[in-house]
Amino acid sequence: MMRVQFVTDVTSGYAVIALMGPRSRTLLRELTPEDLSSAAFPFGASRESNLVMPVSGQRE
Repeated sequence: MMRVQFVTDVTSGYAVIALMGPRSRTLLRELTPEDLSSAAFPFGASRESNLVMPVSGQRE
């Protein structure tokens, strides 16, 4: 049986905000109860979370 799959470009529905610097985690801790420690959210990791709305976060 042949399987048909489709790919839909949804990039126009997303925006990127880069939050960087020595106090970035301190600021984010005020906006989310998520554990943002290096052990729980290591370099190169990404996860779904919720600030005021659902967000995708990536640590680089």
